[in-house]
Amino acid sequence: MGIATAIRKLFRASIEDPSTSLSDPDAWFMEWAGVDGTMPSVNQETALGVPAIAAAVRRRAQTIASLSVGVYENTSAGPERRETHPVDYIVGNSPHPIYSAFQLWQAAVVNLDVTGNGYIEIKRNGRGRPVGLEIIPSNKFVDIRKEVTSGEYFYFFQSDTADMKVLHVDDVIHLKGLSYNAIKGLNPTKIHKDAIGAGLANDAYSASFYASGGHIQYALEAPQEFSPKA
Repeated sequence: MGIATAIRKLFRASIEDPSTSLSDPDAWFMEWAGVDGTMPSVNQETALGVPAIAAAVRRRAQTIASLSVGVYENTSAGPERRETHPVDYIVGNSPHPIYSAFQLWQAAVVNLDVTGNGYIEIKRNGRGRPVGLEIIPSNKFVDIRKEVTSGEYFYFFQSDTADMKVLHVDDVIHLKGLSYNAIKGLNPTKIHKDAIGAGLANDAYSASFYASGGHIQYALEAPQEFSPKA
């Protein structure tokens, strides 16, 4: 917005009664500074645009992903690691052909921290034995439903095709955040959307302010003295 346009907006009708009163400096300062006063859109992607949130999520995700994960057996002497168990190698080293165990758990925790839920599918062979793990982005989640006849629970996810992806509860590792029902975690991005939006708006304003040199190089002139109302 140019300075001429800004001034014309301030003095649309009469200097005595402008639509944007000069007694409200916040309004015309935001116009000149290039800020429209609206809150930016807040979602799981824009939330990570706040440096403090991105740093906290990264620290938690990388720390948890770096922890040792394996198969343990409860014995009279306490839990003992079973490194020779085939699932131990899957969960702790190579869960997927494309990504490592560190990357899998890191992605799961990022989804958990940003959306309140992290989902991992357990891949099985024809005999029902686990052969791999695959991350499911939390934005693919649709619902958890209970089958009336069997009483078993199933997860429904959006798939890359037109068909819905349906997984038995035993085939999903579900990481949950704070929850009211212990079935699905609350979305922290939605809960804190006002605070996150304020942070994004502050960053946008700061960028606009410093892009103009850190100050507004304009002055108001008028052919007559301003009235007290102005």
